[in-house]
Amino acid sequence: MTVSTLGWMIVSLIFLTGLIYPIKQYYSKSKNKKLLAIYKKLRIIHPLLGVTIILLGSIHGYLALGTFRLHTGTIVLAILVIMAIIPISGQKIQKLKRHWRPYHRYLSIILWISIIIHILFRNII
Repeated sequence: MTVSTLGWMIVSLIFLTGLIYPIKQYYSKSKNKKLLAIYKKLRIIHPLLGVTIILLGSIHGYLALGTFRLHTGTIVLAILVIMAIIPISGQKIQKLKRHWRPYHRYLSIILWISIIIHILFRNII
């Protein structure tokens, strides 16, 4: 598997992981039983996919650069780590208990922008 193939596989996993919110929104309006089943499965694997994406992203970066250095991919990886920390903190810190999800969603927008920058201008930093 090439570094590029691994990168696109990671992008696909991020897309799959990100589907949880639109599926939940669409289900709440349509009450489609198939969507509910998909949502329940995605909800279970969502954290596991997140950890897998971070691990694969680290491997991808190491294979591409041979070392750890500041790069557009490093920024993408940092955003992913922050996205993983937010729900964990949100469950532990009383003030964040009900308010961590919007931060998690907003970071997903920043994540996609960072991914696009990484793909188009990977050596900008």
